Amino acid sequence: GKLQPPLNTCWGFFRELLKEKVIVTPGTFFDINPEKRRQHCRYETFVRLSYGPSFKEIQRGLDGIQRVIEKFRQDGGSQRRSSSGLGYTAE
Repeated sequence: GKLQPPLNTCWGFFRELLKEKVIVTPGTFFDINPEKRRQHCRYETFVRLSYGPSFKEIQRGLDGIQRVIEKFRQDGGSQRRSSSGLGYTAE
């Protein structure tokens, strides 16, 4: 689903999650584009999560992600919860 700005880019999502003390890796770090042949970044709307920490830490991070999404949802976006519980789609 689509998220409203600033959550709709990897950098905006990253910055908002930092406020919740959650770190993700912006997708632009994983875009292989030798010699800058492509004009756009394919992963501008993606982030990566690490599954190396303990389950408790992963759950804390997912809770932070959900808080950020809920905050922007309550602040005026017409977003609704997807069937997965974490993702949101525009209405």
